[in-house]
Amino acid sequence: MGEIGDHYRDLKEHRKQQKEKKLEAKSNPPLRRRRCWDWIVVGGDYHYAKNRSSFKEYHRIKAKIGLTRVIGIGTIELFVERKDSTPYTLVLEDVLHTPSAVCNGFNPSLTNCRQTWTTNDTVEGKDTSGQSLWHARNFFGLPRLVIVNNPEGDSLIEKAKAKRKLPFSLSLVVNQEERDKIEDQNMVMVQRDGGASLDATEDEDVVKVP
Repeated sequence: MGEIGDHYRDLKEHRKQQKEKKLEAKSNPPLRRRRCWDWIVVGGDYHYAKNRSSFKEYHRIKAKIGLTRVIGIGTIELFVERKDSTPYTLVLEDVLHTPSAVCNGFNPSLTNCRQTWTTNDTVEGKDTSGQSLWHARNFFGLPRLVIVNNPEGDSLIEKAKAKRKLPFSLSLVVNQEERDKIEDQNMVMVQRDGGASLDATEDEDVVKVP
């Protein structure tokens, strides 16, 4: 009887603990990842974005660039500041959705603008007539686009730098096979959806925020 009593007592305690865990989970649900506003000036073959909520137009695809998972592609409008602090709408086409990225990547060479470095460690983008379109300031040693109103969100660059886990290169360079797969899937999705894009207001990835 003693062993049986101990068994039921242990079982009752286990069930109590499980019930407490469920109550705790309900009172502390997983929080959605806040949008990342770190747009770093990079090279490579594509712009990329960490959050689906960044996109104005969006189509799902499945691809890999090296070890980087790509789950979507679309268009993003960024409201950036020119060097004189006036606003400008930067339209980025064929932006890849890479949720595991440490930041967002903006490649000026894909927008037909030229970039120049200034003496105070900033980068400025200009059109062919020399008009300022955007500028980027130093952020932990990286050129980050200045966004209108300086919105705050998730920023992993500082943490990655501190832990020495920041990738050697933030540029996405693709081989021909990877490019063909991305372009073929995008074409199929656009044709299937008749040019319409999926709702891109929410992120699919849900994470626990410590």
